[in-house]
Amino acid sequence: MRSRRLAVGLTVAAVLAAGCGLPTDGDPQELATDDLPSDLVAPAQDEDERPLPPSETVPIDLYFDAGEETLVVATRDHPAPANLASVVRTLLEGPTEQERDDGLSTAIPAEWTLVEATLTVETGVGTVDLDTGETSLTGDELRRAFAQLVLTITELEGVDSIRFLANGEPTEVPIDDGTSEDGAVTVSDYRSLQPIG
Repeated sequence: MRSRRLAVGLTVAAVLAAGCGLPTDGDPQELATDDLPSDLVAPAQDEDERPLPPSETVPIDLYFDAGEETLVVATRDHPAPANLASVVRTLLEGPTEQERDDGLSTAIPAEWTLVEATLTVETGVGTVDLDTGETSLTGDELRRAFAQLVLTITELEGVDSIRFLANGEPTEVPIDDGTSEDGAVTVSDYRSLQPIG
């Protein structure tokens, strides 16, 4: 008698389950979003409204010309990390529109581009290989161009001196005393162009 009641109960439960539209197997079932109650569905969010990940930046000092005896510093936020190559490329791009409105300019010719920039950590010597194109700069303008590069690059931690190449070949750069140097140069070689204070 007891087994008969149990069989009847199981039959009724199966019928009720089928009537409610529930699956009769034991495996989990994936439900379409349209079949869920509205309070269980997260509202759709436009792509433009989704929060962007925080952008990490670091301040860098770039040296530009301003028609004065010495160069001037422009501090910018730079995407982290700031390395030798990225800082050189940023300097070669020249002043921003706002910086130009503030009277800043650059002695570095627009056609100069970076070929490669490396740093020997053990010695603190950076090597910057430039494609200078058909550079016509001479004298003081050329000195100021290299001073911008040297003063900017040596602001980076671990960089003490810079050796310049032109398309892979060593090149001489003019320094303060009126001579040219084909080895590594430092800030002291451009002391007269350093901002005062």
